[in-house]
Amino acid sequence: MNEQYALDPEAPADSKELKLLLDQFGLQTGRFLSRYPEDWPALLLERLKGASQQDHARAFELLNRRRGYLVPTIAPYQRSRGWANNAAVAAERDRTFGSVIGQQENGFGWPSVEEVLYEDDHALPPGLGAHLPMQAARYAECVRPLFLASAEVFLVDAYFTLRTKVGQRDRRRWQVLLAFLKLAEETRTCEALRLILVRSRIDETEGSESRLVEDM
Repeated sequence: MNEQYALDPEAPADSKELKLLLDQFGLQTGRFLSRYPEDWPALLLERLKGASQQDHARAFELLNRRRGYLVPTIAPYQRSRGWANNAAVAAERDRTFGSVIGQQENGFGWPSVEEVLYEDDHALPPGLGAHLPMQAARYAECVRPLFLASAEVFLVDAYFTLRTKVGQRDRRRWQVLLAFLKLAEETRTCEALRLILVRSRIDETEGSESRLVEDM
């Protein structure tokens, strides 16, 4: 759910293949492409320079329109090692990527673009809906791509509150909010986290909206 994928910039053969692949990603699918390294779009366009000028222009426009689907990553990248070797280290070390899409016969067992697009047994798994353990860290891991891709993130939860009905601090939800705020602070994209709550629930637990604001 909301997984980040890495795509070898040498993998797509042309703008048509790139278009079909980009259709697999975005908020509506729960899948996001990593901008790995930071100049990944430029590397991909360089790869497609060998195609026709029209095809190169189409690829440029595609990337420009879908740039909101590309999320940055802080995983290190060493130019001397090549893209595939860098991605293998990043994927193994800290699970930066949920999956990697590589070139054909890439040597790492990654599916190729052709396999992902045209073979059912290599199709990308559903990115929407999943069961998550009730842990703030797992919630944060799940929503990280949203914070990376969005200037504003909205938490819509009729049951969210920072206190219990007897007025004590609700430590589980408190930790969830802290985890989300830390995510917002870490990213260069997210500027605001907005909570959409139910006033009756606030009155029942916090006592008043002003008390909730004080807690936050």
